[in-house]
Amino acid sequence: YIANIRTARLQVLRMHFPYTRSLEGEGVFTARARAYIAAYPSRHWNIDRDAIAFAEHSPAEGIVGEAMRLEALALEVALAPESPPYVPGPEIEQLEAYRFTPRASLRLFTSPSGIISARQQWRESGQGDGVTKGPEYAALLRHQQQIRIVLLEAEEYALLRALVSGRTVSEALEHIAALAPDTLSGWFARWVIEGVFADARPV
Repeated sequence: YIANIRTARLQVLRMHFPYTRSLEGEGVFTARARAYIAAYPSRHWNIDRDAIAFAEHSPAEGIVGEAMRLEALALEVALAPESPPYVPGPEIEQLEAYRFTPRASLRLFTSPSGIISARQQWRESGQGDGVTKGPEYAALLRHQQQIRIVLLEAEEYALLRALVSGRTVSEALEHIAALAPDTLSGWFARWVIEGVFADARPV
């Protein structure tokens, strides 16, 4: 029974970390996965959830580590509770006075080496060694059962991170360089389209 569980967990890790496996090589990845499985027994009836902690408890360096964290976050997003996206009504005014609640599936990610684009290139062509220009900033979320990775500008990421932490728009903007109104409204329009928020309320 234990051997069957370990085999199943290994297959789950192989399934959820394909890009990491391609960067590390089959032998190294399998050895890392087996060591993780032996050291950290399953704690969930759903063994997919055990795989989320793979990047935390079996960390790698450099681009392999970034790939692991990205794929672990994607799995976390896939398994997060569902929450409907926020749809702004005509009554919303004075955006700076609002506090936004993120979707349950929203996760933010930064990559110093640009692993997000490298992974996308690998998924499309089967090629790519993970070496890109970087850095990259992204929001991960689930939309209609699909995992979306939305690339963000550096200041856009900083603002969104501040909003996700619970700050109002006005409070968040205190830590961001001066933005043109069109830039700010453009970001919010994109976030609404992507379904980043679950709710917004004036304070």
